[in-house]
Amino acid sequence: MIARLLTYLKTMRLIICLFAAIMALEGYWLAVHRFEVFSLAPIFAAIAAGSGLAFANVLNDILDLEADRINHPHRSLPSGKITPTEASLLAGALCGLSLLSSFLAGEQVFLLAVGLLALSVMYNVWAKKIPILGNFIVALSGALILATGAFIAPSGDFPIFPLLATLAFLLAREFLETVSDAPGDQLMGRSSVATLWGKARVLQICFGLALVSGVLLVIPALWARRPQARLLYLLTVASISILPGFLFIIAIWKDQSLRNIHNVIYRTRIVLFSSLISLLWLV
Repeated sequence: MIARLLTYLKTMRLIICLFAAIMALEGYWLAVHRFEVFSLAPIFAAIAAGSGLAFANVLNDILDLEADRINHPHRSLPSGKITPTEASLLAGALCGLSLLSSFLAGEQVFLLAVGLLALSVMYNVWAKKIPILGNFIVALSGALILATGAFIAPSGDFPIFPLLATLAFLLAREFLETVSDAPGDQLMGRSSVATLWGKARVLQICFGLALVSGVLLVIPALWARRPQARLLYLLTVASISILPGFLFIIAIWKDQSLRNIHNVIYRTRIVLFSSLISLLWLV
């Protein structure tokens, strides 16, 4: 039973889903400019965000089974650790949990969750076949999680620059994944940014988006309510977000093999988590 549970959690991408839950909580804290650990609405919103992303991940694995046999044969479905039927039941349960949790968080959060779930279905069924559009939908869905707080507390501040920085970062990551997945996409006859534009051009775009994301992360310091918080934010975001991102760019620039690119994609989670830590100074 424990092994089966671990397989389900791996299929859901538990770590990424926890990031989504933390993003939802932080979006609320940024909106109201205070830490509220025990408020029920943001907790339910965090559960909705995490389970909604998990649903999208499982659905993607179900519909991408054949391509994943080439690109990601180690995953639970192509490796046979779980069956498509089990994955479908898991996806249904996660979708239901996301809708229920968002309903308990409030009407506005429920509408946001419905919209994000609809985007994930649209992406997996149709939009991922369209280069750029599918990548943008994934990046936008992830970035909008930071807007959760504005839906819970409409009178609060909207974290526009953190959201835009997250959007640019996730879009760069999405484009980078098309380079990693190019062999399987070509075999399956799929069009992607990498298969259309080539690896070199896509990498240049990714580097540009990463730089834009770094600049957008710096801008919120101008609105920090306390001078000390402004300085601490800048030091934190520079040392644990921008610097690692710059090192990842150098790593890809030196070694553009698919194996290295895949490893960098995996490690970019560090930059995302570091950025969430940095934003705490702005609460």
